[in-house]
Amino acid sequence: MMHRIILILTLILVLLNSCRKDSDERAPQISILNPAEFSNFDIGEEIIIQIQVSDDQNLEYVRVDITNASQSRVAGPSEYTNFSGTSDSRSIGINVTNSQLPSGIYFIRAVVGDGENERVVFREISLSEIPLKLNRIYAFRALGPNSTTVDSLNRQSNNWVSSASVGIGLGKVTVNSASNEIQFLSADGAELELRDGLVMDLIQSHSYPSGGFSNPYWRVVTLNENTQRYYCASSDGKIRTYRAGGIPDLTIETGINSIPSSLGIVNEYLLLEQEVAGPGLDLITTYFTESGTYLQSDVIEADLIQILQFTSNKALLFGNLEDGTGKVWIFDILANGYSSALSLSSYSNIRTAIKANGNQYILADEMGIRKFELSSGGTLNNGGQLLAGDYTQLQYDKLGGGIYALNAGTGQIDIVNPFDLTIIESILLPSNTQNFGLLYNR
Repeated sequence: MMHRIILILTLILVLLNSCRKDSDERAPQISILNPAEFSNFDIGEEIIIQIQVSDDQNLEYVRVDITNASQSRVAGPSEYTNFSGTSDSRSIGINVTNSQLPSGIYFIRAVVGDGENERVVFREISLSEIPLKLNRIYAFRALGPNSTTVDSLNRQSNNWVSSASVGIGLGKVTVNSASNEIQFLSADGAELELRDGLVMDLIQSHSYPSGGFSNPYWRVVTLNENTQRYYCASSDGKIRTYRAGGIPDLTIETGINSIPSSLGIVNEYLLLEQEVAGPGLDLITTYFTESGTYLQSDVIEADLIQILQFTSNKALLFGNLEDGTGKVWIFDILANGYSSALSLSSYSNIRTAIKANGNQYILADEMGIRKFELSSGGTLNNGGQLLAGDYTQLQYDKLGGGIYALNAGTGQIDIVNPFDLTIIESILLPSNTQNFGLLYNR
């Protein structure tokens, strides 16, 4: 009886296998015939790619795109599915339209599939970037508690033009050249607005939420230029992030009931500075930028004003002591500790700071603009120079290498040589300008 059952089961399996379609275990073939390996193209140019594919049974799709070294797509894809047989050869055009892409090594990625198997091939090419230019200088003026006027100066004509009036009180402004966007943080911290940098149309607005949170709600915003992600810290203990275009992304729960005051980005690390015990005592908390995972915390006896990258795992902390003395510390993220204050000239109430060319750093205090240089090991090479003036905002010109400095006393932008702190040029601003920004385009 048992032998009969085994025989019947065996026959059933044989019948089933005979009815089943033979599986296709062989991947289709694909070759990139043109362009040649290591060919160079200008960004904005159409790349003509010649593909040859074949399979022993079936072809379902071919997909071609352009990627960077991390295999993230930068152009395309172009896909086709109409085949007349089991082999095909055709040319595909892909336009590389992202004018903000840097020069470097990229790859043509070609994929072919037959419904069961897939094959991917790559071909290395290089792209040459479109030259960067300083397109506009923006001047921001507060007309009232809920209104800001935006004026723009075209550097080709040097004429100020009134661009727009936006319905938000002037607070902090972030200009994002890569996506032609301007992020407005209102003076009362109640609103964040993202606007088109060329026509000032509203892209996205994030208002003060209900729930009885302390005002101002939105406290500080910073932009990670490498990933095009805005980090926005608020009084409910959260750091909300938004991609270019205002797309909500990551929310970091700080879990701390304190006041966020500064944000800084050092490679893969996000540093948040918060007042935890009143003036003169700040908490520095480190998170990973991509995941928002908490790493560590430390306390510093100062009111921090600015956090700038120094090396791949170290930051410079700019702050003021209770007596108004300005100080600078080196913060080692991996060691979770900061050095003694650098032996610089006597600074008084640091207002802002920027990284200039190489290892140069420029800051503005109540006396004027000062500069210093640090070696990668933290050795102070130079410091103490002073350009006197009532400077309230600094920006580094990554094209010309100069420092754009807002002089509130004269109502103009002084373009300053970072090596000797001499004024190269002065640009008269519209009256009552309180903030400015630089917009670069390719």
